Amino acid sequence: SLTLDQLRGLYLQTAQDGYGQTDLSFRVSDNGSAGSSDFYWDLFDQSEILKAEAQTLQDLDADGVVGVNVESELYSPSGYGPNGQGQSDTDRWVYATNNGLLISRQDIPASEDASGFNQYTDLRNINYTRDSWSGPGAVLIPTDNLDLDLANVDIVGTCLIRSFVSSAADPAQMGQQATGFDLYVRDLSSDQVTLYSVSLDGTLEATTPLSGAELDAAEVRIGRDLSGNGVAGASITGQLLDRWNSFQGMGNHADLLRNLYVSNQGLVVSRDGIQYPGDLRTAPIGQDAWQGPYVLLLRNASGNASFQIPDGFSAVAVTADRNIDSDGPEAVESFTLYLTSDDSSEVRSQQFNLDGIAEQQPTTLSGVELANAELRLGVDLDDNEIIV
Repeated sequence: SLTLDQLRGLYLQTAQDGYGQTDLSFRVSDNGSAGSSDFYWDLFDQSEILKAEAQTLQDLDADGVVGVNVESELYSPSGYGPNGQGQSDTDRWVYATNNGLLISRQDIPASEDASGFNQYTDLRNINYTRDSWSGPGAVLIPTDNLDLDLANVDIVGTCLIRSFVSSAADPAQMGQQATGFDLYVRDLSSDQVTLYSVSLDGTLEATTPLSGAELDAAEVRIGRDLSGNGVAGASITGQLLDRWNSFQGMGNHADLLRNLYVSNQGLVVSRDGIQYPGDLRTAPIGQDAWQGPYVLLLRNASGNASFQIPDGFSAVAVTADRNIDSDGPEAVESFTLYLTSDDSSEVRSQQFNLDGIAEQQPTTLSGVELANAELRLGVDLDDNEIIV
């Protein structure tokens, strides 16, 4: 038996078997008998050790390598965004390593980099922090989890995913939290684009082939050229609504108004102004609970085609719908497009979910509903030159 201090001072390193694998677990008891005080310590197998090393930046198995050996850069967000260094704090780099793909929050200089900053091929000189908002600084997706033929595929996009946590044991933990990563891969022979959804510990959770309107929507949402046609997101050709010109100064929630653009993919909703003609490579891209997706492609109820404004109607306003009246934390839950008939005799509202898919049939507004909408938005929806 060992004293508690002796137990704390233990250093364990397991030998590898003939397949290069290692695994160990043991039981600890406070009194030598099987009781409620027993607990287990499980030491990881080699794959789990590598993932843990990539996140902790420690050489846990004392093999001389911190994390993994970085071999080449497969994807960089550089060249996108207003400053050319990515569009948001959700952008990530992707690297090939000796044990799988590494998703990194920062650029990792190659060993032959002129700056000489990283003289090692592993992660010992990388500085990461981890928090609930940004997640881990690096995540390893081991080859036994996702084994891509890198000679025949391109990594065409990746980003951090945040989800809204409305309940938690600690109230301080409520709100937006990092929950995983999206990795977009295009097959060079078939041009098929596949979305791999990965957890924060590098576990592959879902594989989704993308095509048609679903692929268009993904390109717009992250502002990337996933299909390889040379257009990042969508080619913006004109603007239908300017959020600041729509606002008449009376609305209580003017920050909810959005811009509406015409593109080769369909109608694009944007929180920020987008330069046109051009694509989305310099547009601010992202999502949070307070604002919702910053850029969104509107689709029909089936999600298989872009949404079309009905003949005889024009767009007059588009808003993010925040659950302001809720007792819980406020968050954007949907978007609403307001349409006015050419003769101003009818005003319709069409709601869309956070994926840009139409949720229901359009609703005709009149009387109190129309008056409340105009008051809330500060917009003359029925074009009678009077708000309410």
